[in-house]
Amino acid sequence: MHWMLYNIPPTATGLPEGVAGRALPGGALEGTNDWQRTAYGGPCPTVGRHRYFHKLYALDTVLPDLGRLSKAVLEKAMKGHVLTHTELLGTYQKRSAASHAPRTSMLGHRVLRRLPASINGAVRPERGPVGDSR
Repeated sequence: MHWMLYNIPPTATGLPEGVAGRALPGGALEGTNDWQRTAYGGPCPTVGRHRYFHKLYALDTVLPDLGRLSKAVLEKAMKGHVLTHTELLGTYQKRSAASHAPRTSMLGHRVLRRLPASINGAVRPERGPVGDSR
């Protein structure tokens, strides 16, 4: 997993490119990624095209600060609180050494379930979705 965020406020409409932990929307917290860090670790496949799953969950509660938690601990804390979720599949492939430019695509996406338009009414402002990017 490349990055794990939770307690993202429902008023957040996105994250700026290159955002760091201190600049996350108020209340948003980071979990531990596969490199045992609480930060984003970008794609860097050694060969071929790799798939990256971006998951977003809307919860009926704000989770406590769980510290440097793992994905398993976060999933356990979310159990019974997920109102709905969605998933985006992106792909990434390094170009040949001659071009040095990475190749990315979000064309291969699939939405498992769309967040209903009424979700803003169901989730109070102090309660928010949980994001997971791996």
